[in-house]
Amino acid sequence: MIIMTNNFENRGLGVKRHLFRRSIFLIVLGILHGIYIWEGDILLSYGVLMLLLIPFARRSAKAIFIWAIVLWTIFVVLIGIGGSLEENITEFEDSESLYAYVEKTKIIYGTGTYQEIMDFRNNEEVDILNGVEILIAMLFLPFMMLPMFLMGMYAGKKKWFMNIDGCSQRLGLLAGTLIFIGIAGKSLHILAQTLWLSDLVFFIGTYSLSFGYICLIAYIYHQVALRKNMKYFEAVGKMSLTNYILQSVICTIIFYGYGFGWFGKLGVTTAFLIGIGIFIGQMILSYLYFKVFNTGPLEHLARMWTYFSFRGKNKRDKNCQASKA
Repeated sequence: MIIMTNNFENRGLGVKRHLFRRSIFLIVLGILHGIYIWEGDILLSYGVLMLLLIPFARRSAKAIFIWAIVLWTIFVVLIGIGGSLEENITEFEDSESLYAYVEKTKIIYGTGTYQEIMDFRNNEEVDILNGVEILIAMLFLPFMMLPMFLMGMYAGKKKWFMNIDGCSQRLGLLAGTLIFIGIAGKSLHILAQTLWLSDLVFFIGTYSLSFGYICLIAYIYHQVALRKNMKYFEAVGKMSLTNYILQSVICTIIFYGYGFGWFGKLGVTTAFLIGIGIFIGQMILSYLYFKVFNTGPLEHLARMWTYFSFRGKNKRDKNCQASKA
């Protein structure tokens, strides 16, 4: 969002208007993805969060950081309140209705036709959610997710990952520290004596691990010896939206009944190896794709909608190029 905001400002375009269009594109694509391909969609959530983050796009780094801390504090308080509600979820998770639903899911997903699976996904799964779960999700999600995104925007404002060749060793140390804290936090929450403390330690570990992974990837990328070998990862990132949807298509064909029907039949190790294989294939295909094209197919659609242009470029840029010619 910060990179897009800077680009829009440099071109003299309305920042809020164009970010709003991009968020609507993600919301619509997420809804279509969830209905017709896979219910585990994340694009809808990203689109909604993007709408909530638009007012922060042009705020100062300090203001963004303060808001992140405030929302995190509220989230910690909500964890304490949510402790009394979690008993209801635990009872629901242990109920016979959920067990029956899981067994039915295995049968439908593993043997059903495309229409049967889509009907099950869009009707049966809605019925399995109870009011308590929905209430907690609506209450917790903004305060859980927004601080993460705000910290990303803060890093963008501060240009943490733009030119870090001179401090890459410190970045590597930070990555190691955060990953250690993350693994420790997510492990120690099992030993916590109270539910509130257990959840708090768990989420500290979750956030630390996430930031640790980001720092580790940045550290690896900025190693001179490895940078020349990162072109395949770069290609995947340049068309991440297309690859995300493609992963859903590939995996539903592998696991669902209208494909190979392997749903619920593979162990963790086999599924993990399949995931690695899919990603390696996407790296190669993405790299070859960019030898011919400049933008991924869904990325181009997003640009077309954002700029209201079939070429995926704003008119001001085209006028500028024409005047230079």
